Amino acid sequence: MRKHVIRSLAIDCDVPEISARKKKKALQYGSQIHKALLKSRKTS
Repeated sequence: MRKHVIRSLAIDCDVPEISARKKKKALQYGSQIHKALLKSRKTS
């Protein structure tokens, strides 16, 4: 786990453990931006 220190600090700062230990997801995929970009490329 590369983010071990950051996750440990988050837990120490009372961040809920489920949030502190959640796997990261790229913003463009989680927010559907990637899908919108692909769609716009097809129409261009």
